[in-house]
Amino acid sequence: MCGDCYGASAGGAAEARAAGAGGRRKRGCVGTALALVALAAAAAVAVLEGTAGGVSYVGDGWLHECAKWDADGGACSWKEKEEERVVLADPDVAVRVALGLTVDAPRGRLLIVYAYRIPRFGYSAVAAYELTSWCRLFLTRLDGPGDSTLADDVVVDDEGNAYVTDAKGNKIWKVSPEGEPLSVIKNATFSQRPGWINNLVGLNGIVYHPSGYLLVIHTSGGDLFKVDPKTRSVRVVEVKGSLKAGDGLALLSPARLWSPPAW
Repeated sequence: MCGDCYGASAGGAAEARAAGAGGRRKRGCVGTALALVALAAAAAVAVLEGTAGGVSYVGDGWLHECAKWDADGGACSWKEKEEERVVLADPDVAVRVALGLTVDAPRGRLLIVYAYRIPRFGYSAVAAYELTSWCRLFLTRLDGPGDSTLADDVVVDDEGNAYVTDAKGNKIWKVSPEGEPLSVIKNATFSQRPGWINNLVGLNGIVYHPSGYLLVIHTSGGDLFKVDPKTRSVRVVEVKGSLKAGDGLALLSPARLWSPPAW
């Protein structure tokens, strides 16, 4: 049984209550869908429904931060025109924003990263929700007292561990499948270039490679890193061309990586 329902009504997002204090919290409820979009202007997630030929979408409002495909979204009804519906509005993260998200298909979960609206830096959290019921499985604070952080993107490994990038502090948080903080990956290699202009936005998009390592991009520096989550070793990956201003990452195949520009 899940607790409070975080799914939005047909008229829009559920009313938000004041956000609670830190720590790991359970409770909550929020159908499967085709495309899941983080609405960075609010701590909410919308689904897109489109034709079998694909989804061509221009959303209402502004700053749609992240979108991920739910290949198993069997509960979706097909329509002639794309439609955006808010399906998740968690009151425990009210006044925060939803940034990166990922679909953990083997475990039937959606993971979402939450943070303060810029220019505030401090609150960073990751939450997991069941895709079938939208019940919240956990909500875990990642920042510590006095930290200046900006949780940005998230990925899951084969065992269900989550890895969350900190675009302000150039580190990666590791969280267990149950939502327990496990470790923090810090390495001087993440800072390749001096100067604020090369470090305005740090570690951003992240993917998990089937061979067991992480690939993460540094947006302002334009560097790509290979990270061993077991040893926490980090090395720079040489690429052709420039990745400067690279934002999210998508692993199209074990040999193909894609990154859209942030601006």
